[in-house]
Amino acid sequence: MDAFNFEGLILASSEKVDDALNWQEEDRSAEAFLKTLSEKQLFYLSFRLKNPYISLRGIGRATNKSATAVKKAYSTIKEKYKSYIFRHQN
Repeated sequence: MDAFNFEGLILASSEKVDDALNWQEEDRSAEAFLKTLSEKQLFYLSFRLKNPYISLRGIGRATNKSATAVKKAYSTIKEKYKSYIFRHQN
């Protein structure tokens, strides 16, 4: 009976059905959030998605913008994300 509770062994996968459904919901939520961003914000965010270790100065150099302008864009993205999460929590 224990073998049936551990679906990974039977199905040759450690992923359970509940986990897969949760990941799908998270993916839909992330896609919905990305649709709320402007083109400029998506452009800046794409640098971090491609390379999570890139600095704001590095993004500024790559885009020929000041680090302050990049930081401002990321601050706006963070505020939008906080607002989005607050509205969609329940």
